[in-house]
Amino acid sequence: MDNPQEEKYCEYIRSLSHDRVTGLLDPEENAYLEQQLETNPKAVEIYNSVVEKYNSPKAQEFFNNPLSSMPSERLSELLATPRPRGGRRVVMVGLLTAAALVVFGFFIYMLVKGRTTHEKKFANQISLTTSEGKIIPIAGNKRIVTDNATLMAKDSSLTFTGGENVTAGVMNTLTVPAGQNYRITLSDGTLVWLNAESKLEFPFKFAGKREVTIRGEAYMEIAQDPQKPFIVHCPGGPSVEVLGTSFNVNSYEASEARISLISGSVRVLLGEDSLMLKPGYQAISKAGGIKETKFDAADELAWREGMFYFNSMALSEVVKVISRWYGLTVVVDDPQTASRIFTGSLDRSRPIEEFLENATDIIKISYYKKDGVLHIE
Repeated sequence: MDNPQEEKYCEYIRSLSHDRVTGLLDPEENAYLEQQLETNPKAVEIYNSVVEKYNSPKAQEFFNNPLSSMPSERLSELLATPRPRGGRRVVMVGLLTAAALVVFGFFIYMLVKGRTTHEKKFANQISLTTSEGKIIPIAGNKRIVTDNATLMAKDSSLTFTGGENVTAGVMNTLTVPAGQNYRITLSDGTLVWLNAESKLEFPFKFAGKREVTIRGEAYMEIAQDPQKPFIVHCPGGPSVEVLGTSFNVNSYEASEARISLISGSVRVLLGEDSLMLKPGYQAISKAGGIKETKFDAADELAWREGMFYFNSMALSEVVKVISRWYGLTVVVDDPQTASRIFTGSLDRSRPIEEFLENATDIIKISYYKKDGVLHIE
C-alpha cells in the first residue's frame, strides 16, 4: 500500500473492527465505524475480513476446546508444532510457519482476552447469541451487521432483516437479564415483549413452520398467516399453536407454564392433552396435564408497565420476582418466614427498600444486606 494515509486509515478501521467483534468498542468509536461501513467499501472489506477470522473454524475450535479452561494452555496447544528437520530451507520454512502461527496466536489471544472481557462486561446486558455461537451485546441505539442479518436496536426494541445467505429455521437466542425487559419484531411481523430473566429462541427467517421457544415470560402479538400456524414451545413440554392472536406466556418454572389469552384463540398441547382457550382464560400446564381458569388481564400484564401484583403469594415466590426485577440475590433465612403469605404490589421504578419497608409492616419481616446478598428474616 503506497499511500501512508490510506494505510493508517486501514489499520485504524481494522483496530476498530477487532474491538467491535470482541465487544470492547465504545459508543463514539462504534458510531464512527458504522458511518464508515455505510459509506466506504474498503471499510466493509476490512470489517468482513476481521469477522471472517473471528468466525473461522480454527478460531472457533480454539474457543470451544473443552480440554482446558485456561486460555494460555489452550493457546500453547494451538501453537504447538513439530520441530522442523532437514536443511536450511526447511528450517526457514519452519521459522516462517512459526512466525505466522505466532501472529495468528496473538490474534487469537486478543480475541480470547476480548471475549472474556466481553462476557464479563455484558453479563448483565441484553445480548443476542447467533446460531454460530457469536455473542452480540444489544445496548442503546445502533446498527449491527452480522453474516446472516442486519440488526437495528432502537428505543429498547430490536428489528432485523435477514441476509441473502440466511438459512431458514436456524435458531438464535435473545437473552434479557434480570432487571430489564425488551421487545423484538420477528421476520413475519410478530411482536414479542420479553420480561426480565427471559430468553427467546427464534430464526432470522422462518422455515415451513413459524416456531420459537420461550424461557421465562413474554407477551406476544402474532402476525396473522393462515397458511403458517405459529407455535411457541415452553420448557417442560407444553406448546402453544396459534394463527393470529395476543397472549402471555409465563414459563419461569420448568415444571409449570401459564398461557393467558388476551384475544383470538390458541390451542395448548401437552403430550396427548389438548385445550382450546378463549379470551380471558388461562391454561396452566403441569406434569399432570392442563387445567383452565379465568385470569385478570390487568394483573397478568402489569409487568409490561413495571408493576407486579402479589395476590396471597408465599414470600418464597415473592423473592423470585424481586431477584428477577432488581438483579439481586435474595435469601430467606428462616423457612417459616418463607411460607408467609403476602398481598401487595411492586413498582420496579421505585427503590427496593421502599417495597421491603412496606412488607415489613404487612407481614412482620426484617431484612439486611451482606456481601451483596439481600437477606430476609
